[in-house]
Amino acid sequence: MIECLKSVKPVMINDKQCFELYGFDILFDAKLKPWLLEINSSPSMTANTREDHKLKVGVCDDVYTILNIEGILTGEEEQIGGFDLIYKGQKINLPPNSVFSSFLGCYNNRKDQLKKLAKTTAIRLAVEFKENKNKPNQNNKNLRYNPY
Repeated sequence: MIECLKSVKPVMINDKQCFELYGFDILFDAKLKPWLLEINSSPSMTANTREDHKLKVGVCDDVYTILNIEGILTGEEEQIGGFDLIYKGQKINLPPNSVFSSFLGCYNNRKDQLKKLAKTTAIRLAVEFKENKNKPNQNNKNLRYNPY
């Protein structure tokens, strides 16, 4: 998958205001060997079944988490949502004690990961708020939440 994406890197749109979603269609044979059938740019996000809807909503949720629009990620995460980080400048290898030879098909604990991310972010933000509140800074005197 990484090599496929690297091969089309020169023609990918590089715009910080948008992103491209790729769909990899993989078939497993009787020996569970994966075969890449095709790669779709901009795959359909229309759901036909309840399970399909759950999957696609989860993908969208994870994509927005990965995009880090709210600025909550530290950059040290190895898992984000339902995704394991497998590439960061170079391929990331599985831990030596791993029983898996691939991330594909590993247990997806995205809900646990997202709860952990939310909890650690809330703690970090609370500490930062407390530290900023105690600093003698005129900008912080009347610090209030303003959504606009």
